[in-house]
Amino acid sequence: TGGEMGNISSAIARKWNLGASSTDAMSSTVVIRVSFAQDGRPTGFELIESNGPSQSGIDRLYETAQRAVNRAYADGGLPLPPDKYDTWRVLDLVFDANG
Repeated sequence: TGGEMGNISSAIARKWNLGASSTDAMSSTVVIRVSFAQDGRPTGFELIESNGPSQSGIDRLYETAQRAVNRAYADGGLPLPPDKYDTWRVLDLVFDANG
């Protein structure tokens, strides 16, 4: 549901830290496909779409996005309803450094 997706987004956003990222990373957007185990652990990441002024900025944003998902899982897990595993076992997540 929309509420469940909002909860997942919020859990990841709290762990997304761009810190002293480059201007190119701050001007980039990535869409990553994340695969999850039934316990909610992220098991795979794939960059499926990107937009930005340089490949290095895109790479930096992709790495930051992966870390955010892993940190959200490590810090208590993601709010993924166990009875809906078939729905969330693979999610496409958009990370836009400009919000």
